[in-house]
Amino acid sequence: MKETFSERSVDVDDVHAGDTKQEKLSLYDRFDQTVNFFAPDQAQYLSIVRAIASEKALAVPQETLDRAAVQWAIRAGGRSPRAAKQFVEWAAAQSQKGASILDE
Repeated sequence: MKETFSERSVDVDDVHAGDTKQEKLSLYDRFDQTVNFFAPDQAQYLSIVRAIASEKALAVPQETLDRAAVQWAIRAGGRSPRAAKQFVEWAAAQSQKGASILDE
């Protein structure tokens, strides 16, 4: 089924706005809870990255970690807790291989 950006009426960032609304209502109906997803600013995103990296005992200098995390967010299409987790998992794998996590 063809979908265009001009069909969006409320949320210009959500391609499937109707589906998103239905999913949220479904969660509320089932659990009487509202789940909000947020897009952290850069400071919050880096804080999330650092916390996850600390949990994984990732031995990378903070400046290098921050710079690589920002590069990752740009490639991933934005900052989110999920992107932070995926970045740290990737960085840990790169570290185990002895490879750099920075695009030079």
